[in-house]
Amino acid sequence: MPNFVVLHDKYRSNGLEVVVGIAAHQQASTADEARASLDAWVDKELAKSELRESVAKILNGSWAVSDEAKALDAVRINRGRRRKSELSQNRGLVERILAKLEPAMKR
Repeated sequence: MPNFVVLHDKYRSNGLEVVVGIAAHQQASTADEARASLDAWVDKELAKSELRESVAKILNGSWAVSDEAKALDAVRINRGRRRKSELSQNRGLVERILAKLEPAMKR
């Protein structure tokens, strides 16, 4: 997990998105005890990371409906649409180049 935090903090401005899964393997006698243990772990491991607040929202169930999540989804979707458009334009260029090279390649 700490390595993901470092990657996220270092390359976030370049568009890196980190998907994190948390697997808890500690035993707890009650759900409240398990939750307290998980919250303490998040506080300790993510104390200096920008991910801390997001992970806390994910764990308490408020992330998916937050304005921040919706805004990030809109950014991600628009980025994907632009990338798809760029790839589509590049594909046309590559196809035209290959069409001109194909006769020479058949010789």
